[in-house]
Amino acid sequence: MTTPARKARAAVYEAPNSAEAANTLGTLLQDVGHLDAARRAYERSLALDPSAAYVLSNLCYLAYTEGSRSEEHTSELQSQFRISYA
Repeated sequence: MTTPARKARAAVYEAPNSAEAANTLGTLLQDVGHLDAARRAYERSLALDPSAAYVLSNLCYLAYTEGSRSEEHTSELQSQFRISYA
């Protein structure tokens, strides 16, 4: 694992209730190709802060880069967005 990812994991460990730390970990994991782990980090971040549009943006970008454009996945992301801003 890269040094930035180690630091991000340490930040999540030190601040387990930080949506920002979990999101940062997700972006670093995504950058090095650990897509499943990135998705889990983004989902953790979203659970901590359901109104975090930046996390939804990252989840959408992850789905785009994976080529995951299934109707079910798109509906899930849209549903999360509506919940966040209802």
